[in-house]
Amino acid sequence: AGHGNAVRNGYEQALKLKPQYIFQTDSDDQFNPSDFEKLWDARYEAPFILGYREVRHDPLVRIVISRLNAVLLLVLFGVEIRDANVPFRLIEANFLSGLLNLIPRGVFIPNIFLSVLAASSRAVLLEVPVDHRERKTGVVTLNRRLVEVCKRCFAEVRHFRRLRPQWTQHLKKLPIPVPRREEERASVGAQA
Repeated sequence: AGHGNAVRNGYEQALKLKPQYIFQTDSDDQFNPSDFEKLWDARYEAPFILGYREVRHDPLVRIVISRLNAVLLLVLFGVEIRDANVPFRLIEANFLSGLLNLIPRGVFIPNIFLSVLAASSRAVLLEVPVDHRERKTGVVTLNRRLVEVCKRCFAEVRHFRRLRPQWTQHLKKLPIPVPRREEERASVGAQA
């Protein structure tokens, strides 16, 4: 149970369906569904696309934590990601599968680690601005145990940093998808 396991399980279940792309979002109605088109249109540019919250409508404490997280990822991993934990992302399925295999099971923040891995790979991580709205549905449960969750996440990030030599070696072997437009795919298929 828990947030991280739910996110990872969602990815694993989606991968079993053998799609070409996987889109992940939260169900709290804070994103405009029509913004999916922005990510879909950008799929030819990168195998890993994040919809960053251009104007974020969350409590100040969550905004501060996200900004601190961005600084922490820059310092510890050398990656610059605006919104590494954003729950509005489109990922090429084979690339996702390879990245997911590098993340320890049971972590609370798999989306952050996926973003770090994608940004650390030879692939392009693309960030596309999306609308973000105030929460209309659901209940925020994180606020009650915020300090506990932050401590756990920081410990997980430190542990993931210690694993960097192993996952860096695996990233070097990971096939990087080369996005192509549909017309190019069709002509490559016709030539084969």
